[in-house]
Formats: sequence, C-alpha cells, structure tokens
Amino acid sequence: MTQPAAPERKGFSPIKSSDLPDAPYHRLLVYGAPKDGKTYTTGSTAEGPVFVINSDDKYSLQGLKDAGHSFETAFISGDNPQRMFDCIAFLREETKKGTYKSVIWDTASKYSWRALKVYEDATRNAKGESDGRRYWQQHRNHILSVVDGLINLDAHIIVNAHYKREFGALVEGQAEKTGEGIVADMPGELRMVFARDFQNVVFLQVNHQGKREFLWNMRGVWGPGGRTLPKDTSSFEPNVAGLWAAIQGRKKG
Repeated sequence: MTQPAAPERKGFSPIKSSDLPDAPYHRLLVYGAPKDGKTYTTGSTAEGPVFVINSDDKYSLQGLKDAGHSFETAFISGDNPQRMFDCIAFLREETKKGTYKSVIWDTASKYSWRALKVYEDATRNAKGESDGRRYWQQHRNHILSVVDGLINLDAHIIVNAHYKREFGALVEGQAEKTGEGIVADMPGELRMVFARDFQNVVFLQVNHQGKREFLWNMRGVWGPGGRTLPKDTSSFEPNVAGLWAAIQGRKKG
C-alpha cells in the first residue's frame, strides 16, 4: 500500500539551537525590604541613560538625585491604570531610538495595591458593594500585561518589589512548596505568579556588616533564582550592570 505523502509545512522553519540568539537585555526582578536601598541600588548601577517609573511616592527618588545620579522619570502611582500603558507606549518608541538603556519600575508592589482599589471601586453597585468575581481577575490581568509590555521593550528592565514570606504555599498549577518562600507583596494569586516572566530574580539584603548584596540560590528558600544566574554562587555585588556583565561573561567563557 502506498503511504500518503507527508503534508507540506508552509511558512514554518525550525531554528537550530546553535542559531538561537542570546538575550540582549536584562530582565531582572529585585525583591527587598522597605528602605533597604532597592531604589538607590538599581538606579545608581543600571546602565544609562535610565528612565524610572516611580510608583512609590513623589519624593522617593530624592536620594538618587541628591547623590548626583542622572535619570528621567514619571510618577505613575496606580490610581490611573491607563497612564501606565501610556508610559509604556512612550518608552516603546524611545527605547527603539536608544534614548534609554535601562527602565526601572519602582515599586511594582505599591503600584499593585493602589491599582487593586481602582478595579474594586469600578465594580461597586448602588449599595457600595464590590464584585470580587470581576475585579480580582481584571487586576491580575492588568499587572501581568504591564510586565509583558515592559519586558518587550528594547532596554534592560529592572523591577523593584517589596516581598512577603510564605510557608508551604501553593503556586500556579497547584504544585506545593515546602519550607519558607519569598514572593511579591501583592494581592491574591498575583503574588505567586508575578516573578514568572523575569529571567532572574534576586533578593537585596543588608548583611551583618551593613553592606548590601544581591542573593539568589538561597538555601532553604524558594523564590530568588533565575535562568542565567550562576548556580555555583549564592551572592553578588549589588550592581545591576555588573551582574549583567558577569552573566554575559559566563556565556562567552
């Protein structure tokens, strides 16, 4: 019996692993405690020119300015979610032109809580009751859409977030984790899935000597880690551009 001819594959051409391009930009999520220096560390060590999406408060970049670091910024607090997409549209054009080499979002966690109130209030009825079936999903989709918009910019993307500790929590897919975990300080399920689109996730710690350091591969803790971070090291100098250079150096070595 004659075998039927294999169907033609039109418009499809696989790529060999050797031809896969290296990631041209950093996609870094930085967890840390309030006032431990996330803003200053990332803003002062990212490759410039730098644009900072300030979602903390209007004066949170004062220390970075007073230290003599140059950057451009916009205050987008979360009380008008559309304004974030307007900013991303602006950055899409400017990063293509090379106006900015790094975009920092500081902090995603504070923005998230403010935006949640906006989505909740939009579902309130005449009695003032909100509809959780609607606003939780709308809020989750909004935050993840913001991340998607940012990581598709032609620039290094660094996102700062406060963190919270979880014990034996469930992550997407209901895979149980045992022990202590570090996740984003965000509402609902979002705290568990927020980190998934970043290449690398680090924890900014102030050690016993009072010095800051980036931690990942933290023993007994799930959360920090990444696809390109060296697995044989647990800490690194808190320098965004230096970390990226080290990652690129390992790939070439």
